[in-house]
Amino acid sequence: MFLIYATGWAKLTPMTIERLMQVAPPPAKPFQPFIGPWEPVEAYLGTELPPDYKDFARLYGRGRFMEFLVINLPGDPGRRGSLEGELQMSRDMINLGMGVRYPAWPDPDGLLNVGLTEFNDRLFWLPRGDPSDWTIVVWDRALQRLETFDCSLTDFLAGLAAGTILPEAFAGRTLAPDPVFEPSQGLRGLVWPTGPSAVASARTARRGIEALEQVVPPPPEPYRPFTGPWKRVEAYLGTELPQDYKDFARLYGYGLFLGVMIIHVPSNDDPHGTLEAEVREVSRAFNSHADQPYAMWPRVGGLINFGVTENGDYLFWLPIGPPDQWKVVFWDRGLSEDECFEEFDCGMAEFLAGLADGSILPRGHEREDLEPDGPVFQPYSDRVES
Repeated sequence: MFLIYATGWAKLTPMTIERLMQVAPPPAKPFQPFIGPWEPVEAYLGTELPPDYKDFARLYGRGRFMEFLVINLPGDPGRRGSLEGELQMSRDMINLGMGVRYPAWPDPDGLLNVGLTEFNDRLFWLPRGDPSDWTIVVWDRALQRLETFDCSLTDFLAGLAAGTILPEAFAGRTLAPDPVFEPSQGLRGLVWPTGPSAVASARTARRGIEALEQVVPPPPEPYRPFTGPWKRVEAYLGTELPQDYKDFARLYGYGLFLGVMIIHVPSNDDPHGTLEAEVREVSRAFNSHADQPYAMWPRVGGLINFGVTENGDYLFWLPIGPPDQWKVVFWDRGLSEDECFEEFDCGMAEFLAGLADGSILPRGHEREDLEPDGPVFQPYSDRVES
């Protein structure tokens, strides 16, 4: 069978890709299709890849399948959403998970991540034997559960669309939309910006924790500082975190900023009131509201909470692009639905420094709202002792 597409004539792999094309036709104009060369990709991975996956990359390009599933295509190893870029994160998630009975890439026969859902559940190849014989493993991140499917990637996708394959991890999300596959151009929330390092380099380089240190020196004895390990936290969240936040957790620890604000810090000892717990609880509350301008964690690209004020306002990261280029989003519970979210094109440390020196003032606030009675940053141990 032959098809005409943008790059000319190409013979399709029999069976698998054709079944997918019957239930979910490829777009007339695929967004960023990958047509090769495959040799550098396979050299990086240390293995050849299945032929049906190569056909998928060429014919479908980047996009969203069934409105919640993205297939990772080759790209920059440092880019989120690329085949190479997702491998280390998925490896950490698997290695730190419970009840995972398989090794992870690059270990021999280790699971090889090929896709992810809006909730950061993972789709893997089980690379046993010839690549054309590889089968599929679905990992439910929330329940820490694996399901295996004795079929190829494109047969798996075709079964999802036809309703003949129903993974437990995808429960309630298997009603096929129209179209089943939508190119990622114009989509928001589950697809990363296109130019890997080009996007970051085009922006002005941000200042790290030194931006805050110059305005608010860290305490000589921080309370409950966190120095790591970060892999556990990042594997739980499904993303790396900004370096300025890691430096803050180490240098400042847990405390009160400007007398009204707490920045959540991970803890190896206390499961309550830490970054992970607060992200989970705040997202649960926001996810119950359908009409919001932003997706929320655990959706990929959804807002991640990192702080709260005494009035119940929230500070979020907008995790689009490299972590050190994430914007800050401030949510003010006292403002209308049209105004309550406000974006700031700076990192967390720059945002806090701006609040402290008066160069940043969220709408709806007066300068005196951010003038503390005591120290600009007070370790929480001081409050406990007083």
